[in-house]
Amino acid sequence: MDELVQKSRLGKATVYRLYRTKDALIGAYLSRLAGDIASAIAARTADHRGDPRGTLLAIAHDMADDLRRPDFRGCAFNNASIDFDDPDYLARVRARDYRTCLLTTFTKLAEELTPRGGAALGAQLAVLPVVAGDLAGEVEEGKRPPGRSQR
Repeated sequence: MDELVQKSRLGKATVYRLYRTKDALIGAYLSRLAGDIASAIAARTADHRGDPRGTLLAIAHDMADDLRRPDFRGCAFNNASIDFDDPDYLARVRARDYRTCLLTTFTKLAEELTPRGGAALGAQLAVLPVVAGDLAGEVEEGKRPPGRSQR
């Protein structure tokens, strides 16, 4: 919280009035991030209306761009979830909500693309942003998952 106060240049009383706890701050951040991602996906869906393949490819390109950001440090939803064991902790609730949204969105697009296998494909696509984000975060920090060689 002290770092937030310093970087935001808000008074400590203002920050604590807005976010009584660090948990509340993290929950608010994840809610906003999930909303931003959902809006970006909705925009891509609108850009490629009637073209689920084009929509999925555009979303994949956006994800790749996000993973290349210099300040990227892994999936924020996983990072927050891992730090807290309590399944009812606000960050974990927000992470579950985000994953449910991804699953719903990607399943709908995948079913438009391939009706017979859409549900399975949608489930696979829904975990991609989380897994890719975690792998990119590990590479950024100089870590490698087991079995991965440095390039």
